[in-house]
Amino acid sequence: MNKEEKELLVTKQKAIIDKILSHLVDQGLELYYEPTMNICREIQLIIQEDKLLNVKEKEAVEMLSSNDIQTLMSYNSSCC
Repeated sequence: MNKEEKELLVTKQKAIIDKILSHLVDQGLELYYEPTMNICREIQLIIQEDKLLNVKEKEAVEMLSSNDIQTLMSYNSSCC
């Protein structure tokens, strides 16, 4: 994977994480005071549930660890 493809994948992953965060907020979860790692675990559960994401979205994020998600969230200004 070249640099441009990797950047495109990271951008896509950030958008998917943002989509999941929006879903969590819409479900009434208060994320502002929640530790980031707890939020990452919630995101991983949603990825595993296979309900919110389409096949391509799931393929883009299913291999992410909690630490990977945390890193992506740190660059995502719409979090919480």
